[in-house]
Amino acid sequence: MVHKVFITILSLLLSLSSFSQSCTGNLGRNIFTDGDFGSGTTQEVQSDPGIAPGYEYTTNTPPNDGQYTLTNNTSNWGWFAAEAWVNIEDNSPDPNGYMMVVNASYSPGVFFEQEVDGLCENTWYVFSMDIINLVKKGENAILPNVMVLIDDKPAFKSGPVPEIEEWDTYDFPFKTKSNQTKLKLTLRNEAPGGIGNDLALDNIGFSPCGPKAVILPEGKSQICDTDTAKLELTASLTGDQSSTPVYQWQMSGDGNSWTNISGANDVKYTHTGNGSKRYYYRYLVANSLDHLSNSYCYVSSETKVIELVSYETRVIDTICSGEEFSFGTRKLTMGGKYTELFTSSNGCDSTVELYLTVVSDDNPADLLDTTAFDFCAGSFAQTNYPTNLKYRWSDSDTSARKRFDNNHSSELIVSSRFCKDTVTVTATRHEVPTIDIPELFTFCKDSTDFMEVVLPAIYSYTWDDGLTENVRQFRQDGLFRFTITDNGYCTGFDSVTVQEICPYRVIIPNAFTPLGLTPRFRPYLEFVKEVEFNVYNTWGELIHTDRSTSPSWDGTYNGKLCPDGVYFYSLQFRSSQTGTYRHLKGIIHLLR
Repeated sequence: MVHKVFITILSLLLSLSSFSQSCTGNLGRNIFTDGDFGSGTTQEVQSDPGIAPGYEYTTNTPPNDGQYTLTNNTSNWGWFAAEAWVNIEDNSPDPNGYMMVVNASYSPGVFFEQEVDGLCENTWYVFSMDIINLVKKGENAILPNVMVLIDDKPAFKSGPVPEIEEWDTYDFPFKTKSNQTKLKLTLRNEAPGGIGNDLALDNIGFSPCGPKAVILPEGKSQICDTDTAKLELTASLTGDQSSTPVYQWQMSGDGNSWTNISGANDVKYTHTGNGSKRYYYRYLVANSLDHLSNSYCYVSSETKVIELVSYETRVIDTICSGEEFSFGTRKLTMGGKYTELFTSSNGCDSTVELYLTVVSDDNPADLLDTTAFDFCAGSFAQTNYPTNLKYRWSDSDTSARKRFDNNHSSELIVSSRFCKDTVTVTATRHEVPTIDIPELFTFCKDSTDFMEVVLPAIYSYTWDDGLTENVRQFRQDGLFRFTITDNGYCTGFDSVTVQEICPYRVIIPNAFTPLGLTPRFRPYLEFVKEVEFNVYNTWGELIHTDRSTSPSWDGTYNGKLCPDGVYFYSLQFRSSQTGTYRHLKGIIHLLR
């Protein structure tokens, strides 16, 4: 990763005009091609390049204090480089490119000096260089600090180059003086040598800095492909780098190889003609006509692309029998070839040839099994339409299987190969049928022999025993289940409970024969509790008591058979069904 570092030019810059920010316009061609230190197949350059006065060139790596070398990588440099320095390569895409590695002297001094020739007078340039601190992160060693001098005058300092194991780009702009075509570039390390202060240098450059140059209208332009096709282009400059700008318009067929357009030196240029489908334009801008002939003195604008669009169109389409095809102002219902002249969105004439075919095809909607779905609450409905058709629901869904969980109605466009229909699909959610009946039906056989259950006639029923009547007569206790069906969509389940419940049942005879067929006087009791049965003689004396729910009397008193005659009884009880209290009295005839 390369960091961009913008440095304010020092006030010590005496002979050069300057401004306080990097180039905001377009950059031209780098005039200092030696600034990348070249490339080669050997790891280090074997001969002394002579670019560092006061420093010794070495191929015995890593260099010691006061030495430098040109190399394409720092691998295999021994234990010192492996322990203390980062392992790097030349800062360019070229795997064989060289960089300058410097181990600073113990005293600050010059480690690079070269003459740069071919400059253009009165022209803004940007000087740039890439620097990396070779010391690994966290070593807290001495940091390099590079002073740039131009013609022996200080221009700016890099400031301490941090231990970040990444390349930094340092640049600043300057303007050459009148008649100035060369300069001396000097780089001096302001930090002392010792532990640290080791750096690599690459990509020193001087590039013309011109204004931001674009062509109006911006972006790619499309115009009609006609003999009279034309488009006016305008050069637009932003910035004051060119005080007296001059122009040279250029044209290209591929955007790479450019040719000057003879006489095209104005702010505006008009494209004409339609010999090609695509044209590329740009312009060169400099401070004088002489500079336009020197590729190191001008900058080029952004590239403008013009496309010539042909609007002759052939359309092939098919409709179903009975449908209409809109073609311009015409509504076509028959197959054939049709021609129409249209106007495109950018005002160009557009000739359209239509080849229309009319086919007879089955209505695709006829292939759908149904468009109305019914389902019960707690369930869902789902389409199962043929997958060889195409579908578009009103919610933009395109599936053949669509699920409905609630009431739904929507339009569906169904298409076959050529034809399409629009249908309405509905889904109706039905509630499960229920009825409001008592949970318990009761009857008493004292009054009736059966319990009649009547269910609402609006539904159909099926009982567990297979009967389907809505009116049933039950003669015994029990739980009786049945299903409820509405209009055929939903089925519910319910049951009734039938139970014989009487307030009480009492049958009391009026005579018995202790020595005959009825040896005991026994009242018949059902649905009773808290019973007390008492027998009295004619003098009102209590001679027998029984508190069971099945009381009786054998006709004796104190173990002896009582004589014939009339006796009286008292029967008290409470209904086990209703809790009602009763007290019955009567006569008993004891017969021998």
